[in-house]
Amino acid sequence: SEEEQYWECSLCLQSILTIVWQCKKGHILCGDCHVQCRAACPSCGIPLDGDGIRNRALERLRDRRLKRIKAERERKLVQARLAAKRDSGSSQHGGNK
Repeated sequence: SEEEQYWECSLCLQSILTIVWQCKKGHILCGDCHVQCRAACPSCGIPLDGDGIRNRALERLRDRRLKRIKAERERKLVQARLAAKRDSGSSQHGGNK
C-alpha cells in the first residue's frame, strides 16, 4: 500500500517489520541494513553515530496501521462466514418448500 513506503528501508526497499533505525536526516533502515551500514547512511552519507537512532514513533504508527489492517481482515472474514452460513441455511430451507 501507499502507506507502507513510510516504513520502507532506504537500502533494501523492504517493509520494516522490526526496529526502525534512522540517520540524523531521517532516512530509515531495517535492522539488517543498519548493521551493514554502521559507518554512514546509504542515502545521504551522513555518519551514523554510535548505535544509531531508533524511530519509535514510526514503529508505533506502523504497528497501529498493521493492527487496523489485521482487524479489518478479520472483520471481513467473519462477515463472509456469516454470509455463507446464512446462504447455506436459506438454500436448505428453500429446498424443503
